[in-house]
Amino acid sequence: MKCELCHKNTAETALVLMEDGREKELYVCRACAKAAQAEAARFADGATGKMRRLPNGVELTVSGASPDGNIPPEEMAKVVSAMDSLFSHLKNAAENGVPLNEALSTAPQMNAEVEDAKAKGRHLALKDFPSTCVIRDRLHLEGLFHTYEMSDVAKACRAQDVFLVPYNIDGFTAAGHVYEVRYTGSKAAAEDVVNLVLERELHARTMLFGEMARSFGDSFCRALAILKSCRMLSQGEYFDLLSPVRIAAIDRLLDGLTRKDVDMLMESLDLSGNDALLSNEEADKRDEALADAANECFRTVALNARGERIFL
Repeated sequence: MKCELCHKNTAETALVLMEDGREKELYVCRACAKAAQAEAARFADGATGKMRRLPNGVELTVSGASPDGNIPPEEMAKVVSAMDSLFSHLKNAAENGVPLNEALSTAPQMNAEVEDAKAKGRHLALKDFPSTCVIRDRLHLEGLFHTYEMSDVAKACRAQDVFLVPYNIDGFTAAGHVYEVRYTGSKAAAEDVVNLVLERELHARTMLFGEMARSFGDSFCRALAILKSCRMLSQGEYFDLLSPVRIAAIDRLLDGLTRKDVDMLMESLDLSGNDALLSNEEADKRDEALADAANECFRTVALNARGERIFL
């Protein structure tokens, strides 16, 4: 089994992370485990009462830290949240083929740039761009994710003052591989950048049904199987699972489901994060109801003959 962070070395040990308040176990090589644990340890400096290497790239002095370096519970929660963000960043970087050392070094910078874009940048409306690459007025870049180009594309966009801001919800980083476009330069220049991004996305999508059919088919088939049989399903996970399904629906590879159906589902989900205020019992009931609805919706969905020729 390959390491679930670098996807290169053989996994030799387990690394337990916290995502969305739940433990998640990744099987990793010793090098990745050592690097990730060392980086996490640098988040908090108990001797000085400071938290370091927060995802937003700043050093924060903890008010109220005791002389022996103990951090109050409310501030420790911030440390845990920052660590969650770091590990989500590492996982997303690994999926996009980014070396671990580069991912560790860019985590604070990338988060700072995204936060800066949210604060200062302007939202770019996408109604005039191809609807097959747009959902919820955001770019749908499933193709670039599978061809491992997403990191390079995002970096090139940032160099042109265009920022691809992902949905990070329910423990999913860049859920659904859907990105809001924000810009700090001219609107015309931002639109030109988006057109270039979409050229690469459309080219990447052709590869999903050709040389990368097995890889994408695995992603799609896993998503469909979960949607048919899951017992609990969060809004963020549902949105993420619908992403490869949407690509298959756009190419008319499914019986029992159209692209319009998928778009309506993706539009209907609440990705505001407000449900974080729910109690555990309320959240479980919501997730159970969403799973039941998904099971019913996808019960009869299957690949058509053309889809089977491509993926099976």
